This record gives sequence, structure tokens and C-alpha cells, in this order.
Amino acid sequence: MSDGKEANTLDQEEVVCSIKTNLTCQVCDKLFVDPKILPCLHTFCCLCIENLLRNRPLKDKLFKCPSCHFESGLDSRNSVRKLPANSLLVSLLDLLRIQEGEAIQCDVCDYSVDESPADLRCRECSVYLCELHAEAHKRAKDTKLHVLLSLGDPVYLLSAKDLMSERLEALANQGYELQPREDHVIKFSAENVALQQAIESFGSIDTSYPYFATSTAEGPGLHEANVNKTVFFTVITRDRKGRPIECVTSDLSVQIESPDGALTEVEITSQNSGKHNISYIPLVPGQHLIHISIRSYSMNGSPFTVNVPFAMRDYENMTQPQLLIGGPGEEAGKLKGARGVTVDKENRIVVCDRNNFRVQIFDSSGKFLFAFGNKGSGDGEFPGGPLSVAVSNDGRFFVSDWSGRTLQMFDAKGKFVKRLRLPEDEEEKCAKLSNIVFSQKELQVYITDGQNRKIYVFDSGGEYLSHFQVGCLDEDDGLPSKLQGVTINRKGEIVVSLVNDGALQVLSTDGKPLRHIPLPFTKSSKVFAPEAITVDSNDNILMADSMRNCLLVFSGEDGHLIAECARESLCNPYGVAVDRVGRVIMTDSSNQIKIF
Repeated sequence: MSDGKEANTLDQEEVVCSIKTNLTCQVCDKLFVDPKILPCLHTFCCLCIENLLRNRPLKDKLFKCPSCHFESGLDSRNSVRKLPANSLLVSLLDLLRIQEGEAIQCDVCDYSVDESPADLRCRECSVYLCELHAEAHKRAKDTKLHVLLSLGDPVYLLSAKDLMSERLEALANQGYELQPREDHVIKFSAENVALQQAIESFGSIDTSYPYFATSTAEGPGLHEANVNKTVFFTVITRDRKGRPIECVTSDLSVQIESPDGALTEVEITSQNSGKHNISYIPLVPGQHLIHISIRSYSMNGSPFTVNVPFAMRDYENMTQPQLLIGGPGEEAGKLKGARGVTVDKENRIVVCDRNNFRVQIFDSSGKFLFAFGNKGSGDGEFPGGPLSVAVSNDGRFFVSDWSGRTLQMFDAKGKFVKRLRLPEDEEEKCAKLSNIVFSQKELQVYITDGQNRKIYVFDSGGEYLSHFQVGCLDEDDGLPSKLQGVTINRKGEIVVSLVNDGALQVLSTDGKPLRHIPLPFTKSSKVFAPEAITVDSNDNILMADSMRNCLLVFSGEDGHLIAECARESLCNPYGVAVDRVGRVIMTDSSNQIKIF
């Protein structure tokens, strides 16, 4: 008898162990608490779903199941609370609590009056009842036929298991008399051509299909393009498990929207293994949007942004700005002493707002996005106000200060990362750190010390690498005493300008002179005051000349003057940059960003 009880106890322990393994939430790795069923039928704790919804990435507009990534319309804590409870898991959790000696209270009794342990559970209502309310439940008209299960002995599961085993064994052992049938003939007749054609016209049933959340797109045409030139990219349609799958052309939609809202003609060529080659020809410069959808659902990453530059800017006719950003003021989006300006890989405009002691970031249309920095001498602060800024390929900001002694690095969100420091001996010699530029080819930061005509080199992590001098300090060399503008051309070469010098110098990345570009006298004066320089997509050199209040454009090859423009629109220009579509972005004393 004792052996039977021990065996029964072992069976109960096995059941409890099996229950525990299936009652663990995949998110918190603990026993379920208030389990809720998502639309995809996966179950998680209510609180876990709320935390996932609250902490989801900003780019995810819809809530994604952490198990299968199915998207649902959950948008608030209230919507999570309204999800259906997993009654089966609730019952198993209660069974586990009973097995571990924990009492379950009656769902009907008033807990504030007295503790009311439950003895029974209604199978239909899923409520727990004490003996008193169980009797009432059986007498009520609507519930008198409900089945009440005892909670006192969870062995009823084992009994059900034993009963089912006995029944299956009886069915397996039951004999049936089989009578063979002989001489039955099976004849095969080949299908005729008409029947075969009819069968082929019936169609077929697909058990898998391309899924928008796992399909991918790749290729240069998603990011770069030129006017009137064919560009390509590839869309790979995949099933829910990420495996490449072929699909009909109607399942894939690609629309390319030009800056004026018109749709660009697209050619789709389907290949094997779910690959679809996409080609298009941009007809106008500017920002294009590529919308890709699979079975009417937008693919991850869509719309993609492609910045199509001008084939060749007509600088001679560049007189008035197309867009003005900012204006005098201290509130977000306003400027007070705008200085250095640059553009990042996402075509966002980054400007040094010196007298507001901050750096501001705008999108390409001029909408304010965010700012960082304030007045002070601590980490992330600017004692004299930001002077020049550069942005790395991964979005980190490098900012110099008007004081000339501070160079800091910030992450893509504007959070302070570190100070960039020179070696001790160079720290003592340095006069004033000023203009910064980032080389996308070398992944290095270059910053000028104008008084000493030195350029210091740091890696993209802000570690000092080296430095070199432009020309020599001997005044007999004919060079002026101050290094001003610095930029990087498309070849990765360093281009520098010097105050009152009639030439530009082109250097290798380690400071070796490559060529000397003499500049012609302009129409108005022989004196240059280059505040800043940059290059366009054709390596033409653009110079903000504060003495002439204009933009000078020189050929990057021989230095001939292409244009002297925007004279009537500028007042003491300080900064110049060229964005991804070829627009010229400038700052001046008007406390505005002017886009031509």
C-alpha cells in the first residue's frame, strides 16, 4: 500500500515539474503573472507586455510580439489590460499553488470581512468558490448544470490520465474480423490532352507567401543617384521565417516620389530565389522617397531616402536663398551668432549657435530637431560658444570652442562623450583650435591651429594621432601667418586656405604638399578674407569671403574663378557647406541659415 502512495506522490511531482516548465514567461523568465494572449496567440505576463510597449524603439509604430514579431495595434496600457487572459495557464498556476500548499481565496466572498479559502472551481465560469457559494452556484438557474471541480486533491488530473490510458489500451486490444476481397482490379487510364489542359487551368494553392517584415532591400540605388543616370537596387522577398521566396509581381510595389511629388518611372525585373532587380532614372535633383510594399504592407525601412545632387550648379545665377532658417532669438530654432555649419549623412543641417552656447540640428526642410550644449566650462559645455562642427559617419559630433582651448566629442543624440586632448608639449604650443573637418574616407578628424599654421589629426574615436604644419614659419617663404579654412575633397585630399594669400594648398592626409592652386584676382578686389571653405560634388571649391560679402566658387583643378555670387543676400558670411543634393548652406551675421 505504501508503495502505491509513494508512486502516486512521484507522479504528482512529475506533473508539477512539467507544469512549471510550461508556465515560464519568455520575457521575464519567471512564472506567469496575469498571463495575457496577444493576437498572434503567444502569451506573456501583462506587465511584461506593458514594458515592451513602453520601451519599444521610436521607429516601430506598431507593437511587435517578442516571439514571432507579429505587429498588432496595442498603443496603451489600457489596450494591454483588455487583452484576453489565458484561462488554461491561470488554472495551471492555481493548481501549482495548491500543490505547493498555498490557499486560493473564494472569488465571491468579501475579503475585507474574513478570509474565505476556495474548495471548488467552476469549469465553465473559471471562478473559485467556497462551500457556501458553491451550493448557491448549484442552485442558481443559470449555473445549476455547471461542473464544479474539487481543489482539495489535484490527483484528479492523474485519475483522468489513468482512465484515458485504460480506454486507449482497451481500444488497442479490441479485435476486428477482417475479410479479404480478391480479384478486384485497379485500372489506370492515361489523361488525354484536353483533360490535362483543363487540370492546368484549375490553378493551385500557395501555402507560403512573401512577408513584409522579413523582406529586404539592398543596393546603391537606395542611397545614391544622379540626374538622368540609371541606378539599381534589389528587393529580396522572404517568407515569415526569412527564407527567400518567389512572388508574383502584383505582390511587390515600388514607387519613387520626386521632390515635386511626381512619381518616377520604375522597372521591376524578377529573378530566381525571390530577387527582384529595380531600376529607375531620376529626372530632377533633390530628395527622392522610395516606397516599397509587400502585399500592400510597407517593408522595413520604407520609405528610403535618396538625395539626388545637381548635375552642375549654375552658380552665376545663384542670387537669392530658396529657404531661410532661424532668425534672431534664444528659443529653440532661433540663432544668436551663427557660425560654423555642416551637413551629416542624413542631410541634416548642423549649426554652431555661438552666443546661445549650443549646437542646433535641423532637418533638410529647416524643421528644428534638437540641440545640445550650454554655457560653462564643464563637460559638454562651451565657455566661449561653439565655433566649428564636424560630424562622423556614425553621427558623432566634434565641436570646437570660440576660446580656442576646448575640443569635445558628443554622440549622435548630443550627449557628451569625451574631450579631445593634444600631447602636453603641443598643448603648450597651441595658440587657438578653430576649424574642424571630418574625412569620410580616412575616418579621421582634422582641426586647425590657425596662428601656428598647424593641423592636428584625431581618429574617429577622438584619440590623437599626429599633426603637421602647412608651409613653414620662416616669413621669407612668402606664406601669410594665419591658416583659415580647411575641407576635404572627394579624393580624400586636404584643401586649405590662408588669409590674404592668393592661393589654395592641396595636401595629402599626412600633410605632404600635392599642389598649389593660384587664385585669380576677382572683379572687386585683390584681397581675400576666407572665413570658411568647402567643396561640391564636382570638387569645385566654395569660399565664404567676409570682405566681399559673397560666395566665391573656384575650380578645384586649376583655380579659375567660376562665379562670384549671392553678394546681395549675404552680410559677413561665416560658414558654408554643401548638402547631399548640392544645395549651398551658409550662415552670416543675420542670424539665419541661408539655403541656395
